[in-house]
Amino acid sequence: MMVESFVKRFLALLVGFVLLASMYGQDKIKELEQRLKASPGDESTMMELGRFYHDQGASGDGSAVEKGIRVFDRLLAIDSANAVAVAYHGALWTMRGRDSWWPPNKLKYMKQGCEDLDRAIEMDPGNIMVHLIRGINGLGLPDYAGRLSTSLEDFIVLLRRPDFPEQTKELKAVVFYYGESRTNVRTTMTGLGSCSRGLSRFFPVQTMPNVHRKN
Repeated sequence: MMVESFVKRFLALLVGFVLLASMYGQDKIKELEQRLKASPGDESTMMELGRFYHDQGASGDGSAVEKGIRVFDRLLAIDSANAVAVAYHGALWTMRGRDSWWPPNKLKYMKQGCEDLDRAIEMDPGNIMVHLIRGINGLGLPDYAGRLSTSLEDFIVLLRRPDFPEQTKELKAVVFYYGESRTNVRTTMTGLGSCSRGLSRFFPVQTMPNVHRKN
């Protein structure tokens, strides 16, 4: 009974936290929209607003996906060399694919998004955010996208960075939240060799939650 009571209290706190985070996100989006309206060419505001749209879109908000794509279209028209913006833009395109009901469009949008994500890595291979965005995105895509191994490779690249110890807690939180199913992770990691064994020391397969993804 004590365990059940604790679990119920924990779940209630977790739900409350998620609701508060969502409310904060909506308020922040409104603030940033007003700021961008006042300064249409403000690149930092575009980036921040686009990131919030991305996060809302990742939670299933289709309208935020479309708004995010438009914001990053504007930003990239000003600065096409912004690799982080390219990565977010690509991630949003995969979400557009997620939400499309027409199979040819679903595949086309997902392919375009993955190409953007790969291009962002080519543009700035040492950028932590670019690897995180692509890594997180790939773990949330359906199996037929074939992006799981790419995502794990992104996390391996981060693990091998000299400054990785400073990033450990953040990366663990990301992987735990967006964790892939145990079977798929174990199968893929087996094929990645010694670097994968390094990853498993930091992110044990048995601690990764199952996530039901939208196919």
